[in-house]
Amino acid sequence: MMYFKFFKACQMDNGDTGRSLAVQDGVTYSIVDANVLISYVGGKDDRTAAVTLKCGVGASTISFDGESPRYNYQFTLTSQCACPGKCDEKGPKEGGGGENGGSGGSNGVDPGVVGIVLLCVFFFAVVIYFVVGMIILKVKFEKTGSGIIPHKNFWFSLPLLVKDGVMFTFSPCIKYRRGYSNVK
Repeated sequence: MMYFKFFKACQMDNGDTGRSLAVQDGVTYSIVDANVLISYVGGKDDRTAAVTLKCGVGASTISFDGESPRYNYQFTLTSQCACPGKCDEKGPKEGGGGENGGSGGSNGVDPGVVGIVLLCVFFFAVVIYFVVGMIILKVKFEKTGSGIIPHKNFWFSLPLLVKDGVMFTFSPCIKYRRGYSNVK
């Protein structure tokens, strides 16, 4: 709903009714007991939200601490990124850990590793496809020579199919082709 687009925090009822707790330009920062406190103001009926950032290890968690006084909501966000020097603009640093020296580390998997694993799985599957296909064609169907290549016609026509695909993709970029004349 567009109504909530510019709000930092919203309170939702059991139904679909929502109230703004704070607006985007009503924020202040302060230090309380060695923790950063982010205070948001400007919500409906003078609602406010206060988020205390606490240094912690593991996955980030947010908890609702209560409403005191009325329409003043307190939250605690525990994260490795609330620890001094444990995060940068890209997120958690390698081997970061919390204030107590935990191991922390990266919360995700390096995309390069995922790519290498997928390539290895792909090429392993291709090798298995050809080896098993050749064995079946040789033993069961008694084929010889190039006849033992599984789906031989497809593999022999693949280079020309790739060429056709490239030509089709880039043909709007080619203004003049030999062998054709312009229609007048």
